[in-house]
Amino acid sequence: MLFIDALCVVGHKPDKLWGYDIAEPHYDVLKEIVKSVITSYGIKRVYVGMELGAGQLCAQACVDLKLTGLQLELIAAIPCQNHSCKWPESAQNYYNYLLAMCDQKILVSDAPYNTYLMQVRNQYIIDNSDATLAIWDGYADETADCVEYTAGKLKPIIRLEPKKIIVQPVFDAGILNEKVFVTED
Repeated sequence: MLFIDALCVVGHKPDKLWGYDIAEPHYDVLKEIVKSVITSYGIKRVYVGMELGAGQLCAQACVDLKLTGLQLELIAAIPCQNHSCKWPESAQNYYNYLLAMCDQKILVSDAPYNTYLMQVRNQYIIDNSDATLAIWDGYADETADCVEYTAGKLKPIIRLEPKKIIVQPVFDAGILNEKVFVTED
């Protein structure tokens, strides 16, 4: 069995998942699958970008695992100052709750909010991880850029296709060559 020490998570925002209501049942299923990936690979550190959607879902999955006693370091890579400034108050409150639960908070750039800093953050978490969990539908977008960047670093990628709830490796490199889960709704 392959063990991964440090994992980063990249993925879609709520508009490409199931919307902004985190009580939507698909989010619970996705969160359980993320927890299983973390425990199956013996992951000790998880880097999240704290973005709405995939990043915060994975941060919550890590918080849940930590509350069960799992030794897991949750690292928030904050892309810039005032990252959450354009979000509704409820989203900012949830963001602050998750930040409070993180073991480390790393401010990737001291600059004020700018969209290009999201990619800088993504490269930071990929560079500091052994593998990437991509919650991604396969289409060209910011997450695809992250998958391409990870592949260029010759690091394993675990792809979880959210609308099909499928987890499968998409990059082998002789390291990761097994399916983790296959469940469809």
